[in-house]
Amino acid sequence: MRNLTFIALFVLLMSHVITVFAEELTIDQLLAMPLKDLLDIKITSSTLQEEDIRSVPSAITVITRDEIRRLGATKLEEIVKLVPGFQTARLGVSGTHNTLVSRGRRLGSAGKEVLVLLDGRRLQEDFAGGIQFLNRQVSLDNAQRVEFIRGPGSTIYGTNAFLGVVNIVTGEYSVARAALGSNSMYDTSIQYARFFEGGDISVFAKSNVDDGESLDTYDNKTGLFTDNSDPFDNYELYLKGSLYDFSGVIRFQGRESNRFYSSNLVGINANHWDTNLFYIDVEYDTSLSKRFDVSASVFYTKSTTENDANITFSPF
Repeated sequence: MRNLTFIALFVLLMSHVITVFAEELTIDQLLAMPLKDLLDIKITSSTLQEEDIRSVPSAITVITRDEIRRLGATKLEEIVKLVPGFQTARLGVSGTHNTLVSRGRRLGSAGKEVLVLLDGRRLQEDFAGGIQFLNRQVSLDNAQRVEFIRGPGSTIYGTNAFLGVVNIVTGEYSVARAALGSNSMYDTSIQYARFFEGGDISVFAKSNVDDGESLDTYDNKTGLFTDNSDPFDNYELYLKGSLYDFSGVIRFQGRESNRFYSSNLVGINANHWDTNLFYIDVEYDTSLSKRFDVSASVFYTKSTTENDANITFSPF
């Protein structure tokens, strides 16, 4: 009976994925820990407050950096389908649109019921509600882990968390990678991190260009097949740092998709989409006493989505 109790508790522990805390532990370290210590591990992502495994109310899956590397994944959409309860699909609207949903439910085309965070900051777009326009192909090259929280989370995280939350936590390390592929594809990224007295800083840059797969696309207007392709360019710059009581992030990303067959329209200008996003966020957080904390934040966001048919969205 005692062994069955231990096994049940251990399975429960693994199902909530214990890597969601400040000091990450490996599977070998977890297996070597006594049951008392396992039950004392604190989890914060579910409720934004430290709780132990016996009281945490959510089912959480975490994919670590090592697992991402072993899978060969470089974008968020490539690991979503591996997580129970989450799905992603490429839409027929354009080549830049991927929707992220949970448990097969989607309101409209945006997938607005799943909240996506990058280091705790919302990636949701005010125009569509999801992340499909500005944030398709979110890079995982600098991710330390990706946390998937299943079930309603709006009480804690606010809007768009009705069916789940995805939080990408970036790491602070120096690394460079490069990849080449068919269709003149190249994918390069580099990150540099430095720690100093009172703070740290990390800079991440990525470039991903692909001429696209050659596709024979049926044009229902002419009744003929048309040679089509799906090229795209992706660029991203992400800087984060801290200095004593101050912390901040700066992010820029650009996405361009050309000639993608969409909505039964072949080879027209409406299939060319160009999206850009820039934001800066600076926070101040200090404790004046045991009972009195002071915090403040200032942020600025600018984004645009446009195509060659002169359809422009600028929600900010």
